[in-house]
Amino acid sequence: MLRDGYALVANEGVTAVLGLAYWLIAAREYSPGVVGINTAAISAMMFIAGVAQLNLMSALLRFVPVLGGARGRFIGACYLVAGVAGLGCAAVFLLGVDVWAPALGALASSPGMVAWFVAATLAWCVFNLQDSALTGLGAAVAVPLSNGAYGVAKLVLLVALVSISPHWGVYGSWTAGLLFILLPVNAMVYARARRAGGAGAAAAPPTRRQIVAFAAPDYVGALLWLAAMTLMPVIVVGLAGPVENGYFSVAWMLSGPLLGISTSTGAAFVVAAAGDPARLRSHTRAVLRQTAWLVVPAALAVALAAPYVLRLFGEAYADHAAGALALLALSTIPNIVTTLYVRIYRVQGRMRAVVAALAAQCGLVLTLGPALLATMGIAGVGLAWLVSQTLVAVALLWLDPRALGLRLRATAARAADAPG
Repeated sequence: MLRDGYALVANEGVTAVLGLAYWLIAAREYSPGVVGINTAAISAMMFIAGVAQLNLMSALLRFVPVLGGARGRFIGACYLVAGVAGLGCAAVFLLGVDVWAPALGALASSPGMVAWFVAATLAWCVFNLQDSALTGLGAAVAVPLSNGAYGVAKLVLLVALVSISPHWGVYGSWTAGLLFILLPVNAMVYARARRAGGAGAAAAPPTRRQIVAFAAPDYVGALLWLAAMTLMPVIVVGLAGPVENGYFSVAWMLSGPLLGISTSTGAAFVVAAAGDPARLRSHTRAVLRQTAWLVVPAALAVALAAPYVLRLFGEAYADHAAGALALLALSTIPNIVTTLYVRIYRVQGRMRAVVAALAAQCGLVLTLGPALLATMGIAGVGLAWLVSQTLVAVALLWLDPRALGLRLRATAARAADAPG
């Protein structure tokens, strides 16, 4: 578990380093307005793909370790379902783009742009799922390699498209880079699934009904988290304009890898705990220590260094986005607790608790975010995230401390003192 957790955290590190280089070039070569529109288009694509993949990422992590010889078929079914849903969701978005995202109307301005957006959304659906498939197959060490290759590809394309596509080069490089990794990575996925054979099969493999009972409510929770994560740049561009969203988007992207650490260690935790439920408590304590050791110092460092980091992108970014970046970085500390609770509930099959925790996060941030944006600017969005994450984490610790084993010692002591 710890090995796979560190591999997935390494993936976040590789992604962060290459992402920093990517956004440095984007900020230097494109105007803030172009960066803002392109980032909103990327966020819209990611949101639609996230909706379409039905949170099958979580199902892959939970069930691939125990499906034995059915792993390959299950992975293929997940890809097919997500692809069909992605096609429909992209079509609905483009048909109504002038209603819910008029700033992105150019995405439906020509058949070429429509085809590009739809194809990119389908590719992103598979991209979302392949890392979870590799992790569920015990090949998490390949994830940083594949995503590193993608990061290099989109970086090269970003530079190449500066003169070719000055208005859409950011979005173009982000989406075209997928062409270089989807086929080789999924060839590896299916080769690994075939070699695994029946290894890891549970004594009584989960039925289709059990999988659906897990995936359906978990999808609701995942949609709530996805809305909180991917709609914020769309909200900012709509309320504050492309230039402000350009500044905000850089802070948003820089804080993303810190959130990704908790997501990564949590994914390894789900795979390990699903395969060995008897060790849930020890796995929980181990992954909590591992995640806190990585996130807390990194978040504090980013918060303190925010003006200096953003100055790399230009003085305007440091002037406008330093407060937002600092607050977003600090919000990743309470997120450690919330993310781990959600992962524990998924292993235990407590799907109502998953939905409740993620609904609280989403509701708070999408309520506070626009309100504080109107009064404080983009720093208000960072404050909304910090307040939301803290309130949900405190509530979970207060309402369900036993999930983290916080009363375990007291219970054990009472049991030891009991007669007989």
